[in-house]
Amino acid sequence: FFKKQYSGKIFTIGLGDKMNDLPLLRAVDMPVLIPGPGGVYETGMDVKNLVKAGSPGPKGWCEVIMDFFKKEKSIQR
Repeated sequence: FFKKQYSGKIFTIGLGDKMNDLPLLRAVDMPVLIPGPGGVYETGMDVKNLVKAGSPGPKGWCEVIMDFFKKEKSIQR
């Protein structure tokens, strides 16, 4: 939808922790798997270019997103 609606490059990030998030993770440019409590990842997540967050919950997705923006900022310089 966004790629059709807006001109320019759109980069999508999807965050998920369970098998029900698999379609979302397969549809985005940067799929991120968040571990559950105790740092255990859902098994069977066959997704190309899957990034695994280092921490569960909001802390994990925050770390991944902050790291992404740090890398993007250094690339743009």
